[in-house]
Amino acid sequence: MDNFETETEEIGNCFDLSSISSKDNGTIITNLASKRLNKSLIFIKSNPSSNILKETRGYSYVADKNNLNSNTESSYYCRSCRTLYDRWAYKNKKRGLPTTKIISHVYLDKEMKLFKKTKHHPECTGEITVSQLIIEQLLIKYYKIAELRMVNCFDVHLQFINEASEIAYINNNSPFDITTEISFPTYRQFAGSVKYHKKRRGFEDIKNRPELLLTLDRREFVRYISNEMIVMMSPQGEQILRNCDYMASDGTFCKSSSEHYQLYSFQCRNPQSTKFFPSCFVLLNGKRESLYKQMFEVIKSLVCTSCDWSKKILFLDKELAACKAAKEVLKCTVKLCVFHTISCFQRALKKGGLQNFYTIKKKYKLRNQDSTTHATLYSNIQKIYCLPYFPPEEAILYWRRYIKPGFLKVTGSIGKKIKEFVTYMDTRWFMSYSGYSPSMMSIYSLDVTTTNSCEGFHSKLKRCLIMTKKGKVVDVIEGLKMMELRISSEYLREGLYGGEGEKSIKNKAFYQLYCCFQFNEKNLDEYAAEIT
Repeated sequence: MDNFETETEEIGNCFDLSSISSKDNGTIITNLASKRLNKSLIFIKSNPSSNILKETRGYSYVADKNNLNSNTESSYYCRSCRTLYDRWAYKNKKRGLPTTKIISHVYLDKEMKLFKKTKHHPECTGEITVSQLIIEQLLIKYYKIAELRMVNCFDVHLQFINEASEIAYINNNSPFDITTEISFPTYRQFAGSVKYHKKRRGFEDIKNRPELLLTLDRREFVRYISNEMIVMMSPQGEQILRNCDYMASDGTFCKSSSEHYQLYSFQCRNPQSTKFFPSCFVLLNGKRESLYKQMFEVIKSLVCTSCDWSKKILFLDKELAACKAAKEVLKCTVKLCVFHTISCFQRALKKGGLQNFYTIKKKYKLRNQDSTTHATLYSNIQKIYCLPYFPPEEAILYWRRYIKPGFLKVTGSIGKKIKEFVTYMDTRWFMSYSGYSPSMMSIYSLDVTTTNSCEGFHSKLKRCLIMTKKGKVVDVIEGLKMMELRISSEYLREGLYGGEGEKSIKNKAFYQLYCCFQFNEKNLDEYAAEIT
């Protein structure tokens, strides 16, 4: 263990990479031949929080801060040995034995030969190549170009390949040796890494700009930042969310940032005026159930703990991941938008090709009153559209006792397609394990029936010129800050001068008809006809 092993490798021409610049806080290399301390010193550093040398084959080194000295050569731990060393050091320390540090010095001599003076653990194997280091340095350079959006990512990758080829020719090597023998990134890997670096750069820009975290009048706005999401909610938005009775949430893809998948918004109704106000905005990096759970947990922690979520009703579109996450985290009543529910029924009918049997092909209309063919099928479809307006128990009974048998009575060429549609309705909407339930579908006796407040807000976003389609994170936040100021002022003005007002109870006719309706076979069809 005390003897040093010395290995040499002819480099030929030492590549001058002094033009490559990157942040070096003592952990990340700047150049192959650094001008710090000594021109011949090579810094091979690998910060655990950085993935710069992540795929480097052979030894990767971590700076030994205890031995760093501006007047002497810098020392580095061999990361491969470090694991073994820590294991043996722990055992030796318990036995009272000395724990010698394993250090590796890496530098260039005057003849431009690479020396690796090592004192490695016998079990440590591997070898690092100069070509690999050069490729890693070029990656730092071109990642930086791509991050700043100077040129297209595809063009950056081509320039990267071109410069690597030139280096290979200068040193009498084949470009194919670099692209095949070294961990050379493909375009997909390069683009993925660029996206990752852009995202980290965007988050750093937000965190390093305190004025961006506050509203235009210096109130809190950006409340949570992570690699997966950015949550924005002002104190007024928190108050709106805490005092509301109905909530509606939905996402839009066109006005989210280039680093995020969607912009998710929460619209909350003021119980006094029955008007909806946007309360919270979230930039999400996907649409997974785990991500929705994390989002709801963050929002729940930001709102006052005294808020009773069980008394609130949350309207969602037909996104099962969001529905499950909201039920599990918020413990609130989750309802489906009636428009999205009926649209699901219509898409299932179209998928089976059933619309061709009761519509005019020249002028397509799903509810075509003029069609006389397959009147029984059309009558049953009318009844399906009534299901969301029933109480959950009555909807199940109505489906199983009247609509389903009516569908199964239809015979002929469309009998098989109708059976497929009936199976879809049974398994997707009336089975507990499907994720949806009649209680989620039912909007009976509710003042709110749709997520139109979210759709209206999304249409306003489209007219916002500050927030370009898939623009920068900073631009999206700035645009939302301007909207938040208008929303807060409207909410405060309504609280000062607004009264109870008239409640916008939609579909009153449906509720009145149901209250007068006696559930029996005699007037069932009349009721369904009046509703549709």
